[in-house]
Amino acid sequence: MSAQEFSRQRAVDIAVGGRYSLTNWYDPQGNRREYACRTSRISPFRMMVSVPVVGKVGDRVTSYFGDFGKLDGLISDTVAGGFLLELAITKAKREPWAALWSTTRSPVPRSRPICSPKSARRLRLAPALAASCGISAKASR
Repeated sequence: MSAQEFSRQRAVDIAVGGRYSLTNWYDPQGNRREYACRTSRISPFRMMVSVPVVGKVGDRVTSYFGDFGKLDGLISDTVAGGFLLELAITKAKREPWAALWSTTRSPVPRSRPICSPKSARRLRLAPALAASCGISAKASR
């Protein structure tokens, strides 16, 4: 599937940071190279990923996202600064994605990305005023 076709499909616009590595890309010491990445659009079967180093169509990709864990797949299309990743995940791992996708999809495009339920649980609110926490500007002795 092409990235252009994927952009017309129902999917969730979501920005999640992570890292990825391409098969057969190694540094001079023989270690697999890892790069930072960010998702921009996700469905239960594919994801569009913004990346600094774009591989070739057919390259295997291993990605790690704090919210989603390890995801493997193949590059099915490339765009400037990114690629479309065909996810190779089990049905059991796909089900939570399908639930997120079905509850957040909307016929109207979103103006800003949403966060995943897992990341929303980790969000913390800070009090507006230091006084509400019992913090004093005076130094204690």
